[in-house]
Amino acid sequence: MALGEELGQAGFKVHDIGTTATITLEQLENGWTMTQMQLDVTARVPRAAQCQFIDAAMRAKTRCTISRLMNVNISMTAKLLREPNGARGGVSAQRAV
Repeated sequence: MALGEELGQAGFKVHDIGTTATITLEQLENGWTMTQMQLDVTARVPRAAQCQFIDAAMRAKTRCTISRLMNVNISMTAKLLREPNGARGGVSAQRAV
């Protein structure tokens, strides 16, 4: 939801966004604890350049209410998928914050 909002505020109309979250649980002294989350995001956003998409994804990751509530290292890959009509996209970029 946060990414869709960021892209909308940037003037883009989102076709679709898919996100897979993989968490790491570790047995710590006080019990099982989520220690890391990996987000893998793909989206179709007509007319968006990869750099605009990555910027929006990074803003969403840092501004997301749920992400801020978690006391966990969150890393993310974000990929803008190519539109069927040949519009921009198709390049993958990774950033861990």
